[in-house]
Amino acid sequence: MVAIFLGSFGFILGLCSIISNWHFRMMYAQQRGLLVKDGFVWSLWNNQLVDMLESGFGNIVRTITHAPIITIINCSKANEYASSTINVWANSLIYAGVPWYISVLLITILLILMYFKLQNIHRNQPLKPSKKLAADG
Repeated sequence: MVAIFLGSFGFILGLCSIISNWHFRMMYAQQRGLLVKDGFVWSLWNNQLVDMLESGFGNIVRTITHAPIITIINCSKANEYASSTINVWANSLIYAGVPWYISVLLITILLILMYFKLQNIHRNQPLKPSKKLAADG
């Protein structure tokens, strides 16, 4: 039961780190004054782990509701958008002006190529030696 909980927590934290941008979050924490005297690292409620979970949830909510993005000093609008919403290249392409159907087409092609590559890897697995060959050898 503990392994399921820890595995689930690790999966959620990993997902949040994928759809967020840790460098952007550190600059945002610095702008908010949270990077003082190891507070952001060792604080119980204002640490990097909690911030990443909050940002992952916030990024999903901002993407769905089109809420205002986080703005920080000396950061491009494209980086602010990507780091304040789901930070994957397809989302950034749409923000940059690429039509959504082109982005979907690119994702579909990528998934098809991944599928065929996995099939190729699975098909070319090295054979395990049979017991008869191992006894002869």
